[in-house]
Amino acid sequence: MFEMFILGFIQGITEWLPVSSKAILILTKVNFFGSTDSLSELIEGALLLHIGTFFSALVYFWKDIVVIVKKTISSPKTILSKKGSLAGFLICTTILSGGLGFLLLSLADNLTQNSVESTGKIITFLTGILLLGTGILQLNSKSVGMRTEKDATIKDGIILGLTQAAAALPGFSRSGLTVSALILRKFTKVEALRLSFLMSLPIIFLGNILLNFSEIKNIDTSHLVGIVTAFVVGLASIKVLLLIAQKINFGKFVILFGLITILAAIIG
Repeated sequence: MFEMFILGFIQGITEWLPVSSKAILILTKVNFFGSTDSLSELIEGALLLHIGTFFSALVYFWKDIVVIVKKTISSPKTILSKKGSLAGFLICTTILSGGLGFLLLSLADNLTQNSVESTGKIITFLTGILLLGTGILQLNSKSVGMRTEKDATIKDGIILGLTQAAAALPGFSRSGLTVSALILRKFTKVEALRLSFLMSLPIIFLGNILLNFSEIKNIDTSHLVGIVTAFVVGLASIKVLLLIAQKINFGKFVILFGLITILAAIIG
């Protein structure tokens, strides 16, 4: 039970940071708790804790979700609008990241844990360097990210869907990759975080229902401790991150995000 509490706490914090929560959970379970599970089993265990952070985002953004659903039902044609549709964006990211992510996970057993994580670290490091450069350029620039959810297009959905799919494997940070891509697509820092949170909901839900159903059926008290801990810590983490994003300069925010990403790649 103590193990699940620690893992849930880690999940609640790392899910929203530019680090791979799955990789950190797997490393913690193997190195500190002596797990001998296979890579696919370790991934399944990590996905189980994502249920907690799924409900964190669901509770925090429930009003936004209701609005999205109502707009989609009342005006379904707007989903494919060239001017931008949040519903279309989320549907596109879910289909692409879900399909490609499932394919990547099915190939995971043919790869060694080290090879998967090494590739993830390299990509994470390069992403951090790119963000660092972007942030430095933005410090003295009058042109900062101004796009909001209303500007999210199908093209954005395709780019972010492919980006999020890579995070199905350990070593790849879902939050890091998606927030980075949204910032580079000129979304505001708050919108980049917010859209990344919203993008996580359908993919975590589908991932746990389709890929982890057997684990869900066998949830015991210790698993519940981990899930509840991840929920509480995850909810607090969302509030803190959005508050930080609102308070600091865009360039400084991107630099901070880039530095955390680089650090995660080095020490992860």
